[in-house]
Amino acid sequence: MGSTSAQPCPAGTFSNEERLQAMDQCQECPPGRFCATPALSAPTGDCSAGSYCSRNASSSTPTD
Repeated sequence: MGSTSAQPCPAGTFSNEERLQAMDQCQECPPGRFCATPALSAPTGDCSAGSYCSRNASSSTPTD
């Protein structure tokens, strides 16, 4: 069951929808892109050259 108040998407995810009621309404940041902060409407950008970002990356230079 979702929350009754709007929830921002966490880092590693994004949504171009407003006033989300549940985290499962957020989209995973796609491979090759990163989503650095909560409440994004689109991915922050591409991963740094020489780095590979898997799905849900929150850094342009992941360490895992």
